[in-house]
Amino acid sequence: MAPGYLRGSSVLWLGVNIPSMIKRLIPTLAATFILGLTACSAEETVSGRPDILDGGTLQFDTAVLRLHGIVARSARQKCRRGSLPWLCGAASRTFLEETIAGRVVTCTVVMKGVGKCEVGGLDLSLRVIAEGWAVPANDGESYREAEASARAAGLGLWKK
Repeated sequence: MAPGYLRGSSVLWLGVNIPSMIKRLIPTLAATFILGLTACSAEETVSGRPDILDGGTLQFDTAVLRLHGIVARSARQKCRRGSLPWLCGAASRTFLEETIAGRVVTCTVVMKGVGKCEVGGLDLSLRVIAEGWAVPANDGESYREAEASARAAGLGLWKK
């Protein structure tokens, strides 16, 4: 058969089900579009009571910022504890919501879409990692010790 052909209601191109592929890409494309259009530029300060999108992403009105120096679980991500799955992404998001608790968050944008954020003088990235709900990113060297402590204590994602 030719590289692109119809099979039932599916369109195949080089053996790939195009409608299925598009469905899987829509969330990624939407997030990229939103972050690309609404992210703040570097050296800007953003302050307010944000919505929590996941364990490491805040939305201030129309600005979306990821916490600097961390890699957090997405809101719908599942993890395994032993052989049992659990909603670690939702737990990470809940932890960040409880940490902020409706208070004003202030973020200094370090690069487009990424900010160093504080609430009540507390570094949110450090807090999330120290409680075991995220890991340091490549640019988060200063958080490695907090991650090691959280792992050793069995906190957050490392709970057994």
